[in-house]
Amino acid sequence: MSAYYVIAIVIAVGAIVLSAIGLTREDFPPTARAGRAVMAGTLLLVVGGVIALLATTDKEHPREEAAEAAAEERAVEEGKPAQGGPKARETVAVTEDEFSIALEGGEELAAGPHTFAVANEGAIEHDLAIEGDQLDEVPKTELIAPRNVAPLEVVLTPGRYKFYCTVPGHEQSGMKIDVTVR
Repeated sequence: MSAYYVIAIVIAVGAIVLSAIGLTREDFPPTARAGRAVMAGTLLLVVGGVIALLATTDKEHPREEAAEAAAEERAVEEGKPAQGGPKARETVAVTEDEFSIALEGGEELAAGPHTFAVANEGAIEHDLAIEGDQLDEVPKTELIAPRNVAPLEVVLTPGRYKFYCTVPGHEQSGMKIDVTVR
């Protein structure tokens, strides 16, 4: 079990115990010093929980990575032309900033396998996700630090797709673009 969950359980149990003691005993905490000790211990648990949360949230779950790899393999198999070898992968530059997304070449793409080179030109972290009825799962990049680039490989079939940033509030602030694949 991750440290974050253990600390969260300890905080929840501690809150219940402290509430029960406080409701049943009028002299709790017995002194101002004991009250400060209870507050300091609770503060340490909360700070530990936040640190554990920040330390563990940047890691993707292995099952998600395996599912993405399997979906990519299926998409590559489905994206092969009827005759000949697999279609060459097209690289498309994507630029993200606060709060916009721009694709090299505009909002229309050819169907087939694509590698999106997603450049974060902003001052805060962003990512790129792609939604469309033609996709079984939503492929997305990891969080991209400012001034860094991350690849996203996807096979796109004809249809309409939404490219967007999944960081809370970013899509609503304009970090989305509708793309047509022909």
